[in-house]
Amino acid sequence: MGFLLSRIISALSLPRARPAIRTHNSPISLELERLAGDFNRRVCFYGSIFFSVTSSKKISPGFKYTYKSNRIHSIFGYVGFSARELGRSVAELEIKAGAKHGLCVNHVPGNTTLELDCAGYDDAFKAAGGSSKVLMIQFSDASNSALVTQAIKGQLSSDPTLDAVWTIGAEQAVDSVEAIDQLGKTGKIANGSLGLSMGSLEALRAGKLIFIADLQPYLDGYYALLEAFQYAKYGMLPQGQISTGPLMITKDNVDQVLKINKEHPGVRGAS
Repeated sequence: MGFLLSRIISALSLPRARPAIRTHNSPISLELERLAGDFNRRVCFYGSIFFSVTSSKKISPGFKYTYKSNRIHSIFGYVGFSARELGRSVAELEIKAGAKHGLCVNHVPGNTTLELDCAGYDDAFKAAGGSSKVLMIQFSDASNSALVTQAIKGQLSSDPTLDAVWTIGAEQAVDSVEAIDQLGKTGKIANGSLGLSMGSLEALRAGKLIFIADLQPYLDGYYALLEAFQYAKYGMLPQGQISTGPLMITKDNVDQVLKINKEHPGVRGAS
């Protein structure tokens, strides 16, 4: 995110102040007070939700404030995506590929966003006359490739009607590819994922994934800071949500993504 901030600040010719911004994954420690000129009204992002808080305290570089230590003055906007719509979108791609029964692999049980992802996935399959299941992987096991591979393989073996898989993580995507390979069902199961890694992009290029949904987190940070600056400086705001994803990566554009990732790794983020 430091690379991103320096690019935006440079482009806007701003002083290297420290605005309080937070995107849904990473804290960014900059103070907007020098841009806004108002020490009591802070413009912030938390979970990609744009709001102002009122406090007489200065915002520290670590931005440790929580909802309890500040009074939320008002919510202004949102930069990001709709989790349930994301689930519907990816399911529709698998249904278009011929799938009728999907498996949503949730590797963070209890996480509301992933639960909504799987709910949207189920919405689309049911609307098309099919069905879906959820496979829960404990977060502590999510990076255990052998365990995740076996869990996906076990679900597909126990229910032969399953003809689609969606993993909500790039690391688990590679595990799903391995599970389907071991079952000898590559090309027979519509397999898609979320998030970029070199392994998942290469699997897509090899035809072992049919898509990767990219939430473009770079744009979360970019538009978060841009929108916050415009509000602090001029009092201007876009009206409505700014959607940064999903961008669907398929075999038709995966080579371009790999090329951009090599040239600008801080933008695409695949490793």
